[in-house]
Amino acid sequence: MSSYYHSYKSDYQLGRNHLKGKAGDHANVVLAAAAYNMAKLLAWFYWPQYSKDLFRLID
Repeated sequence: MSSYYHSYKSDYQLGRNHLKGKAGDHANVVLAAAAYNMAKLLAWFYWPQYSKDLFRLID
């Protein structure tokens, strides 16, 4: 669990909260989760393109 939290803090800037109050704390976590999911989604969309290039290099 600690490694995941450290990764979120560094990758999605959870170390510093620029939003105010308890609602800001919640919004910060939701926005970080959305960024994480967006990164996974983009990687899934671009995987076929990268896999073609990778297999072309191997052959």
